[in-house]
Amino acid sequence: MSNAPGSDPAGHPDAPGSRLSALAGVWQLISFVVADHNGNILGMPMGTQPSGLLVYTVDGHVSVHLRDPRRHTSSASVPGFAHGSHGDAESIAMNNPYIGYCGTYRLSGDQVIHHVQAASVPEWVGGNQVRDLALRRDVLTLCSPAKQDGSGIRIPCLTWERIRSAESSEGAT
Repeated sequence: MSNAPGSDPAGHPDAPGSRLSALAGVWQLISFVVADHNGNILGMPMGTQPSGLLVYTVDGHVSVHLRDPRRHTSSASVPGFAHGSHGDAESIAMNNPYIGYCGTYRLSGDQVIHHVQAASVPEWVGGNQVRDLALRRDVLTLCSPAKQDGSGIRIPCLTWERIRSAESSEGAT
């Protein structure tokens, strides 16, 4: 990747109207659905009101946090966790309703590619999370590639809404 003048560290033009600039910002999760190839909803893995934030920076960094507000797990609910038991920590990780990762990103056609540097899912570290991207004004939809399983084709899609700055949403002082 080039850091030549006129490009950012992620290798994208640094023009004010560029797609990278349009993507940059903080996004709030408004839905997480799994659909079939016809768009029929097959499930909502984090319920009807999932919680999450997605942050894209103009210099090519990404941070993603998702949480299912219906499920609650804390270290206090697992006996022996405070004593550092490996098994208890694994129980927390396996039952935690949270998914998060951070790293860098780049755009490639109609996809965004997240290169994962740290994650709540250890197998993702060092790999890429590829998402089909659709951006319409302040609504961003990211869909994982379609997967075939025993019940047919499944496409997980997350829809995000841009969060405007606290100053603009609360009014200037």
